Amino acid sequence: KKLSKAEKKAMRKQHRAKSILNRHILKDEFKVTNGATKHLLIANGGLGCGITRTILASVFNRYGQITNIIMLPNKPFSVLSYQSVADAMQAYNNVHGAELLNICQVDTDYLLKSGIKAFFLNYLEDYFFETKTESDASLPEGLLLIKDYITAEEEEELMLCIGWSSNNTQSDCGDDQFNSSKTPSSNDDTAISTYQNSAQQQLKHRRVKHFGYEFRYGSNTVDKDKPLDAAIPKKCRNITQRMKYDGYIKDEPDQLTVNEYMPGQGIPPHVDTHSIFEDQIISLSILSPIVMDFRHPNGSRISVSLPRRSLLIMSGESRYLWSHGITPRKYDVVVCDDSDVNAGMTLCERSRRVSFTFRKIRCSPCNCKYPNFCDTQRNVSLKAEESVNPGNDEEAKILEREYVYNVSNIYDKIADHFSGTRHSPWPIIAKFLNDLPQGSMVLDIGCGNGKYMNVNKSLCMIGCDHSIGLLAICRERGLEALHCDILNLPFQSNAFDACICIAVIHHLSTKKRRIDALKECIRILKRNGVALVYVWAFEQNHNDIQNKEEKIVGNATGSSINDAMSNLEIDKSASNNKIRHFDKQDLLVPWHYNNRHNRKFTKENKSSVFDKTICHRYYHVFKESELVSLCKMINNVTIRESFYDHGNWCVILNKICD
Repeated sequence: KKLSKAEKKAMRKQHRAKSILNRHILKDEFKVTNGATKHLLIANGGLGCGITRTILASVFNRYGQITNIIMLPNKPFSVLSYQSVADAMQAYNNVHGAELLNICQVDTDYLLKSGIKAFFLNYLEDYFFETKTESDASLPEGLLLIKDYITAEEEEELMLCIGWSSNNTQSDCGDDQFNSSKTPSSNDDTAISTYQNSAQQQLKHRRVKHFGYEFRYGSNTVDKDKPLDAAIPKKCRNITQRMKYDGYIKDEPDQLTVNEYMPGQGIPPHVDTHSIFEDQIISLSILSPIVMDFRHPNGSRISVSLPRRSLLIMSGESRYLWSHGITPRKYDVVVCDDSDVNAGMTLCERSRRVSFTFRKIRCSPCNCKYPNFCDTQRNVSLKAEESVNPGNDEEAKILEREYVYNVSNIYDKIADHFSGTRHSPWPIIAKFLNDLPQGSMVLDIGCGNGKYMNVNKSLCMIGCDHSIGLLAICRERGLEALHCDILNLPFQSNAFDACICIAVIHHLSTKKRRIDALKECIRILKRNGVALVYVWAFEQNHNDIQNKEEKIVGNATGSSINDAMSNLEIDKSASNNKIRHFDKQDLLVPWHYNNRHNRKFTKENKSSVFDKTICHRYYHVFKESELVSLCKMINNVTIRESFYDHGNWCVILNKICD
């Protein structure tokens, strides 16, 4: 049967509706149907399109009793159900494609901003869909929210005592953007002192005032020895004293930060520095509500609505472990408090908000129960790498026992995570292997997960490593690899045609041990055998490796490395790596290890606060020409090539005699 024009149009609309559901992975929960039902899909009537629940209620209430409205965060559609099919049909016939401004009497400003001029409807089959709102989610442990903690009068007084009024905005501040449109009265000495002496800042996304101590955003610290002239205002202290009397806080704060947020402004996720502030962080929301996002290190996220004049107290896990922040946007998705059909999620337009954040300066080291996330206990508050330089032989022995002899134990622990970051062979190393004659015997010293052992399948490659964990990964991949120490390789002399030693020798802590390791690499080679050695470079500020002039020492062949250099752009991992800066040559470099990368890590302990650990590894980073100088101390080799690649100094050596 040939379809009419109207029937074809209806089919196109239904297809579009199905596409929307498929795109948002909801095709199994909601199914579009041709026949009339009591359930309507409003394809462009969701929170993601800027439509509110009150708009839907205003448009659809007149056609019958609504039993349910489903609106999901960030979704463009909504679902509306009537008590009867007849009511749904009446709504469909009157609303579908009609001019909304003619039938909607509320939230017209939202409607205009959304740009939606008409709703497009489809019928849905009966469904079962359980909506979960943020009120269903439990708050992070240690988080306390008290609604309506202050009165409207106290709100106005707080704004005045900091030199801001409750009705001025950033745009009406004139040349002095911190002047209030309403100055404190002359009989309020505290307000005048506050107004004149507080630390005031205009940050990129908000304006800020500090009292008691200035918080320094660049370093996330305060100078405990330099309190501000402006202490916390008296009216604010009255509020904090009441908090303490009510049993909400243990210590009275001595630092206050006031932030002003205009619509569209926010603050990135962060955890207040452990070493600077005591346990409790207190936030008082003034002038308007906001949604604050809390994130756990395991990936969990909870959005918490902070009503106007509410008090939020973070302590314990919520203070030390969960990050908190405000997403910069002009609308929040919030839960309606109504008891009728409108109850559920809707949009709330943001307006000017001011937060009062009270904190207590810490006078002793933090000993919280989250050492892996505590800057005091890790002693890495401002250091990405720890400098290590043994002062005597005894210190050197201790250092080597902990971070050199046991470095393989560290790699055993991080093997799965480490292997996951080592998957793409570097072009120059791959070219070295591919240029070797077919059937060559090749040893990969420090083979790791064996990523280079299958580059050229015409070679007979054997791997060796000190890490049992990485060797297990090699065996899973069907590679031949065995346990060894680079200073005492378990192979006969003159056994291999070539060897590679990538990122190993820099783990040895003395010059003598580094030379001995190079000699051992040469010992196992046949005469005229070739070795490729990579070590970390001290010089890490090369913006473009291709512009780094190649250094050819001795009898360089010339073309082999140059050819590979021209292909460096295909290795994306190098360009994406963050450039490291070294201040000294002997370092402990941290590896930030997440237990979720451990294949033995079970789901039961996935939410543990100890998911993330830091393992420190000793490195001696080589300066330019240092590796070449060591190689020149070995009598039976010539240096064929020397070059810089991916933040490493590299050499290709030829064995000339036994």
